[in-house]
Amino acid sequence: MPEPEQPKKKPGRPKGTGKKRVELDYDLIAALAAEGWTQKDIAKKVDLSEEQFSRRLKWDTRLMEILLTGEGPLNYDVVGLMSAAQCTHEEIANALGISKSQFNNRLQDDVALQDAVNGNYSKGVANARRAMYRAMMDRRMTICLDCQKIKEGEFRASCPYCDQKEEDPERTGPNGAHTNVKHKFINGNVALMIFWMKNYGGMVDKVEHSGDPKNPMHMDLNLTIETPKQRLARYKNYFESLEDGANRGADPISGRDNPG
Repeated sequence: MPEPEQPKKKPGRPKGTGKKRVELDYDLIAALAAEGWTQKDIAKKVDLSEEQFSRRLKWDTRLMEILLTGEGPLNYDVVGLMSAAQCTHEEIANALGISKSQFNNRLQDDVALQDAVNGNYSKGVANARRAMYRAMMDRRMTICLDCQKIKEGEFRASCPYCDQKEEDPERTGPNGAHTNVKHKFINGNVALMIFWMKNYGGMVDKVEHSGDPKNPMHMDLNLTIETPKQRLARYKNYFESLEDGANRGADPISGRDNPG
């Protein structure tokens, strides 16, 4: 019995003729992604088509990490400033040129980014409160006309900054003090003080009545309701009294008799 013929193998591609994997400059891609470049623009920059770049993104874990986590240099000073201004993560991400998801993913592992965000959020609130408190209080300033520096607190007869320097005969007062100063008084902001006291001082501008819920307050009101008929009779008696007073010469208002 003849043996069955073996299927012929299809001729394969000769060795060394296949497509080579393109080596990517991941540092360049990270920098472009941080600047907000789109995937289409990045693909064109690294000599890949948009379709090739999309296919590469499915299996290249390094490329995936860069585009999804936003790896690359960040301006931590901008992050700190915007965090102190109470900006949201989305607003900070937009300023950095990355997406919100990239920012949140980067925030999980980047310790420096965590410090810039979390530390400056509370620092911004504290700085705002200090500025509010300073603006609502009366301020006394001693302004030196020589060094142009300002010293707040109680009024001073001389400049404390110039007094620390070597004595200058041309600017020195009778006791060796630099007395070429002027004083300025600034009233505190009353509206800001009211706002501060309502939010932090427990001050309220309304009266609340409270009592025992088991023994509530009650009022007894004895009201007499007058019918229209009773009201008409009262008016009639009033005008009749006026006519009687006029007939006998009495004052219609007081009811007293007029003399003569």
